[in-house]
Amino acid sequence: MGQEKKVDYRFKILYAVGIIIVVAYHCYGGSINLFKDWFPYEVFTLPMFVFCSGYFYKSRAEENLPKYYLKKFLSLIVPLYIGTVVYGLLVQVSRLAGFEIGGEFTLTNVLVQPIINGHEFIYNLGSWFLVPLFMIEIYNVTFRKLVHLIYRDMPEWFFFAVNLALGILGNNLACKGLNTGWWLVLVRMLYLLSFYEL
Repeated sequence: MGQEKKVDYRFKILYAVGIIIVVAYHCYGGSINLFKDWFPYEVFTLPMFVFCSGYFYKSRAEENLPKYYLKKFLSLIVPLYIGTVVYGLLVQVSRLAGFEIGGEFTLTNVLVQPIINGHEFIYNLGSWFLVPLFMIEIYNVTFRKLVHLIYRDMPEWFFFAVNLALGILGNNLACKGLNTGWWLVLVRMLYLLSFYEL
């Protein structure tokens, strides 16, 4: 019998609060802006989710990179594409009923757009988050593996400094207008890196 998995309920609560904040933000605060006017809570929800993912990172992932890559592909990218197809079909069926929302069900909208922006069928716009998270997970484990091959006892502050610098670079690129198309994929990933490292 396998070892029982320990559940950290602090993070379950943090995820729940984050989900409530995301829903409140997308519903314009439910018309209740008591705190939103003073504290724009929507600015920290995605960094918070990335922080939670980084919190549960285990260095043993570096032992078998192909296995880790496959695991992340199956848990993040495959659901992204399944959701994209489902929502794409839902949009096409809705069009039969007279609703004009979302894009056409094309190869570009099904295969490429989920990577670039994730808004092609409107209903799936929240899925844009999966591609940067996947890229961060792959980058993190690969970068750590390479650094540890050179120097096994590299202190954690080194990884934070590198990722913070990359986050600043991502922000600068976005501020200079490099935040559309394939640049958007890169700047999203770079921006969120330091939060994962935290």
